[in-house]
Amino acid sequence: MQEIARWKIRPSAVGDIYGKNLELERRIIPVYKPILIGTLAGHFQDNKGEWSYELLEIDEETNNTLIKRMLQKKPQLESVVNNAGFQQVLRINPARYRHISRFHAILGTKQGNLYIADLESKNGIYTGLPAEQTRSAILRDGQIIYLGGKAKDSAQIKVHEAISKAYALLVGVDYKNQNSKVIEKEIWQIDQMLRKLGVPYECRTLKHSHATKENITSYLQRAESLPENNLFFFFCGAHGSKAAISSADGKLAKQELAGLLNRIQAKKIMIIDICHAWGGWQELDLDSGLYFFSSQEEETAKWGGFTPGLAERIAELLNKKEPIDMKQIRINDLARAHTPAKKGNKSIILY
Repeated sequence: MQEIARWKIRPSAVGDIYGKNLELERRIIPVYKPILIGTLAGHFQDNKGEWSYELLEIDEETNNTLIKRMLQKKPQLESVVNNAGFQQVLRINPARYRHISRFHAILGTKQGNLYIADLESKNGIYTGLPAEQTRSAILRDGQIIYLGGKAKDSAQIKVHEAISKAYALLVGVDYKNQNSKVIEKEIWQIDQMLRKLGVPYECRTLKHSHATKENITSYLQRAESLPENNLFFFFCGAHGSKAAISSADGKLAKQELAGLLNRIQAKKIMIIDICHAWGGWQELDLDSGLYFFSSQEEETAKWGGFTPGLAERIAELLNKKEPIDMKQIRINDLARAHTPAKKGNKSIILY
């Protein structure tokens, strides 16, 4: 089985050549080998109808042909492309996006970093840091590459860095001792799901009498040291109110939890499965993670529905061994008696 690619890209754009207000997001593409980007006009059969991007697998013969034709016009690029060994090309439709050259850029990895190199295209590439045109750049997680200019009709590619390690804090508290087995099963399901990520994984579980305020806050504080390319997964199944979550020795204010979570720099995913789950999180930084709540602020909830359904859905996607964006996970059908909520503006790519 091929190892998980550290870097992934997703072609995306806002607007197009016709002035339509479009927001396009295509498949997530793992970067294993250098990818040739451009219109590649005249080298492949043109698609009929409307299309924006097309990812094609190519063989060694096609790679050699493309490089030969490129060097016939730009022999000065020999040191850049001669040993590239393209196995994929990303075609961009020139009828939809202006300013894209036939051979526009190479995107690949070197010494663990993702880079993009301009192939002396007419209009260059822009990475936003700095805003001016650049001929080559080392890229970072969340960065957007603008091909051919920063106008609204520019073809764009967004960069995602895969997680390198995963850490989880799984908390289950049933001080009423009514559904202890249910919540313990939910913790087990989430743990099994996270083991499918394919990266080193560490888990700390705090159940019932061990889920004290001090233990919960202490582990969250330690998670502040995790680097940005790690994943921190926090699950809490407990009793709750609009303002607090019940721990083993009292109530833990959601406002305090939000402050602790905001200081964690790693990619964050949180599941809160309690009554009034979405209430009381005004201080939570929605730009720094993805947050799933089993119920709305005014609703009560029952264990055994939302969390198992969500864990099963994510596990099914991970079993396909393809990158998934947690921001796109559907949740509205996972609870019957109450309405779950998904908050957060960050795309987090798993696998």
